[in-house]
Amino acid sequence: MNNIISLLEDEFFLMFIPTFDLLNNASHYKLKYSYPNMFQNADAYKIEVSTSNADVQFYKEQLNNNKIVILENRIGSFVFSNVFTFDIFQILQKHYKEYTNYVFCADKDFGYFKILENGKIKRKINSFGFIKGISIYPETRGVPCQYEIDNNVTFKIDSKAKLLVEMLKGFGREEVIDLIDYYIGISIISNGDINKTHIYEIR
Repeated sequence: MNNIISLLEDEFFLMFIPTFDLLNNASHYKLKYSYPNMFQNADAYKIEVSTSNADVQFYKEQLNNNKIVILENRIGSFVFSNVFTFDIFQILQKHYKEYTNYVFCADKDFGYFKILENGKIKRKINSFGFIKGISIYPETRGVPCQYEIDNNVTFKIDSKAKLLVEMLKGFGREEVIDLIDYYIGISIISNGDINKTHIYEIR
């Protein structure tokens, strides 16, 4: 099975950037970001490992050890993080602001989605998540995206809800997978061999 698809089977944090050799494929890359962020002045160091026979378990081990895994196929770069390294996506959205980028995250009833244009949020939807002790609070920004328009649905916060988990219901893993299929294409991902793998440690 395609390793990108396999990494979407459980909890995942993914950013898709339609270009290649992120971080210049450098052995050392300085991250720059103007706003408060735990990685705003951090260094990314490429980990030299053999990936010729890498499988999904290998990539999961890297992610569990707080590494960033970048898998390239013919349409772009799929950047995987975990809940602890998730903030790097904010930096990447500025570094690659000339592209339309997407962020997709999910775990059971938790869903998170962003469309980014010119490094800024065009549409954001996320429900409440509590993953490995970290809370992710419900939020929506921007106007309904094309997916919402085509499916006659608008995800919005219920300001009268008494519990965080009730502020945005019906937006979880299933909806995020649908968004991936809508904006990128599950079959396109499935049929694209991984051409390059880059693994970075951020410190």
